[in-house]
Formats: sequence, C-alpha cells, structure tokens
Amino acid sequence: MKIAVTALQNSLDSDIDPRFGRAKYLVIYNTVTDQYTILDNTRNKDLAHGAGTQTVQDVVQHDVRYIITGDCGPKAERALQAAKVDIIRGVNGTVEKAVHAFKAGTLTAATQ
Repeated sequence: MKIAVTALQNSLDSDIDPRFGRAKYLVIYNTVTDQYTILDNTRNKDLAHGAGTQTVQDVVQHDVRYIITGDCGPKAERALQAAKVDIIRGVNGTVEKAVHAFKAGTLTAATQ
C-alpha cells in the first residue's frame, strides 16, 4: 500500500509540512516494499487557486491510499474522499516517524 506524507524537504528526515496542497514535497512511501519516491509539489504549491485539488490528482496517479499531513483544505478533502484516499491529519514530527507510526497502526484517518 502507498501512503503520502507532506514534507518540507525532500527526505525521510524532513519535518512534515503542515499543509497538504501547498506542501513543498510529498514522500510517496510503499509500506510493502519500504521504498519511497519524492514528489516535488512546487508547481502546485505556487498556484493562486486549486493547489489542493491539483495535488490530489498527483497522489491519485501514484495510487496513494492514505495522506499524512498537518491539515487539509475543504476542497482537497472532498476530492480525496471522492478518490477514496483517507486523510490522517494533525501529524507533526518527521516523515520517517510518521511512516513508522502508520506501519505500527498508531495513526487514525480522519475519514474513518
């Protein structure tokens, strides 16, 4: 299963970006293979409008099932729900710690 964690920098050591649509990076992590890729979200981050919904399209193309972030705007939330992607919000710390917490089952999706 793939999860996406919003990140301020392009590494697992990065702090979580508190914003979903305007996050600088998204770490796409495969929980089965423990491999990850970094998605540069700069083009969406700098949009005047629609950053969240554009970012949703990108994560859906990567077959992401869960988003881990600080917060998510209402338009992006509706788009994620329509795409059947669950949101885990209110998370801080590093991307790596969030991935470990997710794998341990200690994070709860807001849409559940």
